[in-house]
Amino acid sequence: MTALRISGSAADTNTGRKRRHNEDSFVHEPPLFAVADGMGGAQAGEVASSLAAEALVEARVPPDATAEQRVVELIR
Repeated sequence: MTALRISGSAADTNTGRKRRHNEDSFVHEPPLFAVADGMGGAQAGEVASSLAAEALVEARVPPDATAEQRVVELIR
């Protein structure tokens, strides 16, 4: 198995063509990259996407976990 090395990364989000504000949230904490779709137009879509992203960031993963172990625990 070949290891994947991340040499750089960026994060951005876009409202698209139909919405005035963006309800999406994202996590940009290598090795974790996640997007939570805010379901534009749905009631409290921005709240739901924010809660989903926060849950990933605040998940209790052992500090000595490898990058792979961290991602597996976050998925669980």
